Amino acid sequence: MTAALRGTALRPVRFDHISDPSYLAFNEILFRVSILIEALIDRFNPKSRVHLVGIYQKR
Repeated sequence: MTAALRGTALRPVRFDHISDPSYLAFNEILFRVSILIEALIDRFNPKSRVHLVGIYQKR
């Protein structure tokens, strides 16, 4: 994202990878399983989370 905005009037302030187990929430069991999967992802590879949130500020 930062590379794509290079050369613009924006500078990166913060960039986060956000977990969201609800994308598999078709039922209670799948939701619980996705919570466990997200916990494993958070522990071993947090940069592979599914949602990205970036804050950029005008220079």
